[in-house]
Amino acid sequence: MEYYIDPVTFVTQKSGFESRYIKNLLGLLDEGATITFISRYRKEMTGSMDEVQVGQVREIYEQFKELEKRKKTVLESIEQQEKLTPELRKQIEHCTDLRELEDIYLPYQYMVFFSCATIEGKSERIGTFGCHIDETG
Repeated sequence: MEYYIDPVTFVTQKSGFESRYIKNLLGLLDEGATITFISRYRKEMTGSMDEVQVGQVREIYEQFKELEKRKKTVLESIEQQEKLTPELRKQIEHCTDLRELEDIYLPYQYMVFFSCATIEGKSERIGTFGCHIDETG
């Protein structure tokens, strides 16, 4: 998956560990290495991080991947509404916090809901149209 921001920078800022060790650790995690394996047999690559520290980094990395996935969904949704400006795209792409991303997206979620609710209201009278509202975000 292509990311909007650098995962090493993101995890380094959130964890406080050196970027060279984070880069190595993320590579090991992407290859499928376990926390136990990394902390016992790859100490030279991680600056001697213990299992707790490796677990913390993995959790931050998972949060990062979830944030990036959500950005993609938000961008696609706003683009479908034809409301995506270059400034808004940049703001979403550079966002580093999920709550901030949801705050940015909030006005566009309402527009989707409002549009579908209006369509459903009219369809009840006509009886020919259904509108699915995605409640997952």
